[in-house]
Amino acid sequence: MNELEWLAARRPDTEPPDELATARARAALLEHTVAAGYRPAPRRRRARPRVALMAAAAALAAALVAAVGALPSGPGPRPPLATAPQAQAAIVTLSQHLRHAPAPPGDATLVHRSHHLRTGHDFAGVDLYLDDGRYFYGATDAELRADAASGKDMSEGDLEREIAAALKADRDGGQAARTQMIDATYAGGKPPTGAAVARSRQVAQEKARATGTELNPVSRKAMDDNRLWIGAMDALIAGAGRADVRAGVMNLLSTVATVHSERAGAVISITNTGFSDDYRETLIVDAGSGVIEKMVGGTAGEAPDVTVDYDVARVIAADVLH
Repeated sequence: MNELEWLAARRPDTEPPDELATARARAALLEHTVAAGYRPAPRRRRARPRVALMAAAAALAAALVAAVGALPSGPGPRPPLATAPQAQAAIVTLSQHLRHAPAPPGDATLVHRSHHLRTGHDFAGVDLYLDDGRYFYGATDAELRADAASGKDMSEGDLEREIAAALKADRDGGQAARTQMIDATYAGGKPPTGAAVARSRQVAQEKARATGTELNPVSRKAMDDNRLWIGAMDALIAGAGRADVRAGVMNLLSTVATVHSERAGAVISITNTGFSDDYRETLIVDAGSGVIEKMVGGTAGEAPDVTVDYDVARVIAADVLH
């Protein structure tokens, strides 16, 4: 059964919708900014099977590598939801409702996604996220089954870390959950320090000189928020079958000043404007379940560079892979 349908029948009561608002869906698909106080030209997210879109979109921007430490971790109270900015009220309310949502059946989440690019080079992909941490991908259902049969587990550990961070945000919130999600996006879950940071800065400066790119100062918080956005999006997709993961993601996103949410009927648009050159990234989620339905990316005022449609289903992995 499609999880959207399953949850729609069991969704918690929600407040009456706000006034209908047009979701200005624009997105940048960049991965992160450059080390210790510099911002490169936009970079697309890491190229991997489950985010194959990022490889296709990479030609749209220069790729400069970033490395920066996360904010200090430490215990802290859950953000006071009642005083959240109005722009984030929609996702804060959704997070609270999701804390009481029942667990769906099945032991895996199946995601069919179709990518529509402004260049016309459209493609599709199928992701299977098992609750035990394994991850399989295929361009088609048949390829997914074949790869799984051959044992091609494509999990790299980051998904488990990002989901764990979302769960902490649902339980506790606060700075510790933010730091955990930021750290989760780095290889091995540990931000580079010392020589690695210095080397990243040097590489960025050398590439800037070679390409004539200007490096502009950017705050540490902006870089951390960018990392958090990336990890939250990953967790929202990979953990789409778990209401507590979706609740934690919404709680994390409500802490980012450049993230704005609006309810428009049956959906909520969640837009991040914290990128350079007017790039924006918008997620469209079901207003009752928080399950992702669409991601739209591009520059404000222009036709989207990319639109990704998601069809999420809660399944039994053995049935899918049989």
